[in-house]
Amino acid sequence: MQTQLILTPISSFAPINTAYAIYNGTKNLLKAGLKLNQAILLKRLKRSDTLVVLGAGDSLNSVSVKTWEQLSTFDTAGLSYSVLLPIPLTYYFLETASRSRVEAMQLEKLLPLILDRVGSNSIQQVIWKNAEDTESVLASNIPRHARLVSSWLLTRKKAVLKKSIRYARKLGLPDSFMMQCAGSVFAISFWAHSIGYKRIIFAGIDLNGSKYFFVNNPAFEHLAIPNPLEHETREVSSSKHATNDPEIGIPMEDALMVLQKETGIEMITLSSETALANFLPVFSA
Repeated sequence: MQTQLILTPISSFAPINTAYAIYNGTKNLLKAGLKLNQAILLKRLKRSDTLVVLGAGDSLNSVSVKTWEQLSTFDTAGLSYSVLLPIPLTYYFLETASRSRVEAMQLEKLLPLILDRVGSNSIQQVIWKNAEDTESVLASNIPRHARLVSSWLLTRKKAVLKKSIRYARKLGLPDSFMMQCAGSVFAISFWAHSIGYKRIIFAGIDLNGSKYFFVNNPAFEHLAIPNPLEHETREVSSSKHATNDPEIGIPMEDALMVLQKETGIEMITLSSETALANFLPVFSA
């Protein structure tokens, strides 16, 4: 009840929501020891007006070799398991979860792959997107990573989010922080707009399910990466991703629609089978 009483005014009024985002970002910056790469400084790596945002959804198993080759001509931003995909990554967003099963898996399974790809320059820049997680040991093993901190826009209301985005842009918050709402896809999309991308192609962002592309896929069996859902304590929906569940927060598809309207950035989905295809055009090679 106390949490609800605290969050109600924050989530219901845009000025208070934005003020909380400033507080939250500043607190995380202090937790990170004031060691921060401003988000906008990563613009130096930008080579295209299009950014491909890579998730880990099962729809990636339907991508053809020709399409992978075409996507490789754009800048790319990968999340988590995108390190497994056959495409160069301009940005690899690392989100740590200190002292958890997730971090143990990242250290054992993903870190060697990340280091190998950094060494071969098929990952140009690793970005530790939540450097406020100071107990994590994962990022310290990766040379020359950039450090960002997150800040949350806490609301379930599209009208409040709309105004909060306007205030955040006027204050230049996306230039410094990863502005989270619903999940990392929103944060990366907001950041992409702030550094000048005109178009985003979402690949493997499957909001209508939680299945990962590498689970039960013979091509990845030798890596023995466990299914991330095996230790999930909450009930996992087969038709709705957690970030798109209105029972948890503002659905990702709603948050992205608001962001698109407020920024004017073009959004496209790679697959016609994802929930994003309900309101976004599908990529055509």
